[in-house]
Amino acid sequence: MIEKNLLFSSTSYILGLFEKVFSTNIELKGIENIPKDKSILFVANHFTRAEALLVPSAIYKETNKSVGVIAADVLFTTAFANFFKRVGALRKSDPNRNNIIIGDLLESSKDWMIFPEGLMVKAKDITKHSSHYNVKIDGTNQKVHTGAAFFALYSQILRSNYFSKKIKNTKKFQRKYFIKDLKNINEKETVIVPINISYSKITKGKNYLYRMIKSLFSHMPDSFKEELEIETNLILHSKMTIQILKSISIKDILNDSLEKELNQEKIGKTFKVLFDRKEGDYFIGRTEFDSPDVDNEVLVKTEGNFVRIGDFANIKITEATEYDLYGE
Repeated sequence: MIEKNLLFSSTSYILGLFEKVFSTNIELKGIENIPKDKSILFVANHFTRAEALLVPSAIYKETNKSVGVIAADVLFTTAFANFFKRVGALRKSDPNRNNIIIGDLLESSKDWMIFPEGLMVKAKDITKHSSHYNVKIDGTNQKVHTGAAFFALYSQILRSNYFSKKIKNTKKFQRKYFIKDLKNINEKETVIVPINISYSKITKGKNYLYRMIKSLFSHMPDSFKEELEIETNLILHSKMTIQILKSISIKDILNDSLEKELNQEKIGKTFKVLFDRKEGDYFIGRTEFDSPDVDNEVLVKTEGNFVRIGDFANIKITEATEYDLYGE
């Protein structure tokens, strides 16, 4: 632990050099949004490769919390290779990458930061199909294989399974996820903490940092040179704002998913429903098994249907969401 803290202190020192030598102005906002006793998966947008160093270092400087990152393989072939290894960064291609991160989240031994690539998914519409969790993208359900959603969901599912004694072979479980001691598994949930990174005063043109980094590579593709020029100018001449947003509860998302899964099982079945009011285009009631203002409501379109308020009616469920049932 002393060595780890020393290494992150060194990283913070390098951050200071960035600020002073490169005239980088870094502002960190929203520290109060970082939970103190939960496993955290930070999820940040990104513009430059340097953010894999700058953002975790800025968080450590203010909170003393160690944050791991997944770094591009190319960074482990440069002069910074040993540094990235020693501060706990993992290669993107590391075969044990996913299990190491999940183990850290289970133990709360280290928080992690993910810089997503690919499609942006704003909706938290998560459903379970067979043994897989799916997320809805452009109206289509797709399996969650990797990335922030995978790490957050899977670590919380494993945590729940462990404390409910659903994991039969605990020794294999411990080895698979590189857990030092099962007693260290944190009962508190995994949360996602979003981070928004922005820059102001953007300039262009080659600079001394660009030339210095370029000299470390024997061959550099033209596309990489263009990216490097933009990135080094951001680092040298722009104000960087790191805005930490409110955490997202993975436990709540899974509970909502379970409610939705239970409701999906009701589709096609007929229930005795007591209707107590009309709102807009719907008659609204509840099944004989549900309590008012707490459980699911049943909605039936007023068009083509008639029910008497205060009476029961047999309703066939045709559609379901987390909290509501729709029928006819």
